[in-house]
Amino acid sequence: MQPLIRAASLRGFGPLVSELGGDPDRLLDRYEIAREVLADDDGLVSITAHDQMLDAAAAELGCPDFGLRLADRQ
Repeated sequence: MQPLIRAASLRGFGPLVSELGGDPDRLLDRYEIAREVLADDDGLVSITAHDQMLDAAAAELGCPDFGLRLADRQ
């Protein structure tokens, strides 16, 4: 079994990516994170996919403080 993290850690991900000019659906698809899971704070996602997606979002959007911005929204 792979390590999991609560979907609550991604609350606000979609709007933040969109505001920075990115496509949240494309990132979710690339890392195989179901949008439906994000609707429930207690949903679970792979921590590996979670971390890789946040790293990719920061790099692709030219936003090195992406994680901090996401945390600020939560």
